Amino acid sequence: MKNIRLSLVALLCAVFSMAANSQNRINTVRHTPNPASSGNFVSALLNVNLWSTCDYFNTQYVYSGANNTINVYLDFDTWWGNCLWVVTQTDITVPLGNLNAGNYTVNFYDWDSNTYQTSYTLNVSNPGCNPPSLSQLAATNVTCTSARLNCYTTGVLSYEFRAKRTTTATWTMLGANSSNYRNVSLSTPNAQYEFQVRVQCSNGGWSNWSPSRIFVSCGNGAGSSCSNPIALSCGQTVSGNNFSGTNFWTSYPIQAMNDMTGAEVYYAITLNSSSILNISMTGLSADLDVALLSSCSPSSLIAASYNAYNNNESISSPVLAPGTYFIVVDGWNFAASSFNLSVQCTPIISCPPPTASQIWTSNVTATSARLNTSVQGVQQYHWAY
Repeated sequence: MKNIRLSLVALLCAVFSMAANSQNRINTVRHTPNPASSGNFVSALLNVNLWSTCDYFNTQYVYSGANNTINVYLDFDTWWGNCLWVVTQTDITVPLGNLNAGNYTVNFYDWDSNTYQTSYTLNVSNPGCNPPSLSQLAATNVTCTSARLNCYTTGVLSYEFRAKRTTTATWTMLGANSSNYRNVSLSTPNAQYEFQVRVQCSNGGWSNWSPSRIFVSCGNGAGSSCSNPIALSCGQTVSGNNFSGTNFWTSYPIQAMNDMTGAEVYYAITLNSSSILNISMTGLSADLDVALLSSCSPSSLIAASYNAYNNNESISSPVLAPGTYFIVVDGWNFAASSFNLSVQCTPIISCPPPTASQIWTSNVTATSARLNTSVQGVQQYHWAY
């Protein structure tokens, strides 16, 4: 009789435990590490109810769903034997795995009854590994059929590129490896293209995608070389950038300008009279420099401004004779940036004195004379005798 009573108690305990499985066991959920970072192993920490002294947590089944959803099924079992119906709490750890950066929703279910328990959201970030900025992206060697896409972010494991026409929605994935550039083919001349880059951080996680760097195929428009400089006039301010140019010159006859690996933008200005040029370049997001040349060659350098980082640049030239001069904007160490370029001209008035043949006297008497000059085109005459 005693054995029957014990068996009935055990059976009732098991039945009651199975019925309780359909109730919400989960009291609290948190995750570790917190904050979670891409490349780290992330786990959920749960505080749960056990319905009897025979109730215990057995295992979990973790499934990845769409849109960063993780479904976790918790399997609780019951020991057979003499059980006391006493509700206790215990902590369990559920491994979620190595998660990429993003926001996740973790749904918890009871395995035996397949009933929903609760949901938990967590964020996985990329600490210390931001996506490349626009100033670190540039398209160089741009032709009508090809271009080189560059990313100048350093201290990362890998680079992944993607590119497309700005008018299309589908990206062409260009693969991930340790090279910081990709050579691509372009299908349409004189068309806008864009590319983005994401990097693999030193901790193994991936950054988000960068903003889009836009460039135009053919890349041989005004300002792209010595043969087609952009014409400037005195008093003019223009806006430009060197995102889509070509790097022709890597050094100038100044030690500080020996790593000019960014693309150049070429300007030309014609002076009709002797003048001093005052050139200023502002609005920089990267280290661009500016050079003034007597011809379209680095060896003809007259003056240059090569301040560090994204500081403004300025040149005040010596007196320049009438003629055509070149102003070249160039990037140091692959730098690419937008800029505002301003040119002011100060004419130097050249007014030689009259020659001996241009002055004479007339109407000379013992007490008076007339002094004469044939010089024309002046505002005033200053006489002395």
